Amino acid sequence: MRKSIKCIFILSIVFNSVIFGQMSNEYGGAYLGFGSIKGNSPVQSSLAGSIIFGFNHNLLNEIGIRFGYTYARKVNYFLPENSSGKYYPFLQAVTAKAVIEQSLENSLFVEEGIGLCAVNDRTFSDVDEWAFGIAFSAMIGWDLRNRAGQGYRLGFIGESALTVTSTTPTYFLLAFQTQFYF
Repeated sequence: MRKSIKCIFILSIVFNSVIFGQMSNEYGGAYLGFGSIKGNSPVQSSLAGSIIFGFNHNLLNEIGIRFGYTYARKVNYFLPENSSGKYYPFLQAVTAKAVIEQSLENSLFVEEGIGLCAVNDRTFSDVDEWAFGIAFSAMIGWDLRNRAGQGYRLGFIGESALTVTSTTPTYFLLAFQTQFYF
């Protein structure tokens, strides 16, 4: 019994060390923007926000992994009006993407991403369905950290999600994004 506990303890230390040793360039960020959302409904203009977390893995070299949560709601929700009793459609999405970056001149860069998404369709008050599909993104930005160490990166991003199950909700967003590298 004591041998197995010692073995498990040693293995957990070794595996945790290896996992953290292989990750580099961890970052967090957010974006705010506008776009369109759609479920089993006509396309509606929306305002959106997203929170992201990503990292580069040493085994994958130039391919980074990014996770994100996006919330997009019909624009009218944010306008001052008598909104009592009204329902404003929204979508929320969780994404996991592979991200590739190309350097341009000086501190400019272009970044593309593709991955899987799960989108919660709330376009009608009686609809609460999850759908699964593919998410795409493209960003052009400016690296304020000169490609090394801690600091900020800013840019403009376009993101789209297409689903193929349930009510087939989709969204397309254009936004201003900021990232902070730890």
